[in-house]
Amino acid sequence: MSTSLKSYRKYLRSILLVATLSLLAVDAFADLKIDFSSSGGYTENLLSDSSAIEDSYSTIRASVNYYPLSRLELNINNGYTYYGKTTDLSNFVGGVGVRFIPTAANSRFSLLVNGTFSSQAYRDSYSQFNTDNYDFGLAIGYRLFSRLQLRSGVSYNSLIYTNYVGADKKTFKLFAGFNATLPGEISLDLESGYATMGYKRIRESIRFIYIYNPFTPIDSSWTDDRLKSFYISPRLSRQVAAGTGVSLMYTYRDFSNFDGRVVWGIATGFISPWASIYDGQAVSATVKTYLLPHFITSFGAGYWDKNFFTTAENGTYIRGRAKPRRDFQSRFYFSLQRPIVFRSGLILEPNLQFEYGDNRSTHGLYNYNLTAVTLGFNIKL
Repeated sequence: MSTSLKSYRKYLRSILLVATLSLLAVDAFADLKIDFSSSGGYTENLLSDSSAIEDSYSTIRASVNYYPLSRLELNINNGYTYYGKTTDLSNFVGGVGVRFIPTAANSRFSLLVNGTFSSQAYRDSYSQFNTDNYDFGLAIGYRLFSRLQLRSGVSYNSLIYTNYVGADKKTFKLFAGFNATLPGEISLDLESGYATMGYKRIRESIRFIYIYNPFTPIDSSWTDDRLKSFYISPRLSRQVAAGTGVSLMYTYRDFSNFDGRVVWGIATGFISPWASIYDGQAVSATVKTYLLPHFITSFGAGYWDKNFFTTAENGTYIRGRAKPRRDFQSRFYFSLQRPIVFRSGLILEPNLQFEYGDNRSTHGLYNYNLTAVTLGFNIKL
């Protein structure tokens, strides 16, 4: 048994220990909240690409929130995901966090400070994907009128690959927005922001290079750059009947210095922190209803138009032959929850979720369909 796998088992024992001690401490600490969840499911496309690798999976998670002060929240969380066929992709994730709201609950002015640390660890075969993630944020709110709430803030994220050089990502974001209640009891939430992200790309002077797999980019072939983006996202929500609400959301994101940039692609074996970074538009709709007695039913659909970085793949790379990637994605989901409240205050919530997606892309690797079904339960104390 590898040293890494032994450490995973020790880590799992720590999850169970934290969960057990937390359960025993519920009566002793009134300001302690515990969430425990377990789920299992199946997906016909684990990697969301044309490889169409199907697999079953199971997940167990435990989270403890402690409130030593009424305005201070401390959190610890752990989780483990196991894949039936692609077992080497199984991973642990754990973290700690703090939230502090120094302002009074009835104050027009509100202030939130938060910070979190999380770490994700895979088995030896995928240990190059191990990451440490740091998040810091400051948000300010002001209730201008009873129907208008303003907000703004800053956030910083640092994603560090602990076993890989050159793929780290650091993001800084400024945002502002408001929430307003319009005539007809329509709720409008609007947020816009500006963000920058540091990354590495191929130098403009590089016209020809031979790429092999697995590949570690040579320092002389790349350069540091910063991606700058602007986004705006309005959301409309309204209750349309007793126990039924509908929300519509639109998102627009634009990269100001995006064109002509070429980065290393997934086929080179290089870890791309920008693999999920795109600009474009998205629209989605969600319906949530309590019409089915004792159940919470949700379903929604969305459409995304995504523009990704131009990528260099394995083989011989010639800049003029590198092609940009654009995806057109449609998704639909359905979920069913059944909260059961016991006299002790414990809440048991079985849940079922179904998801279907279709992705068409200018890059053949990303033409795929996706179907996933998950069945699980949550326990809240």
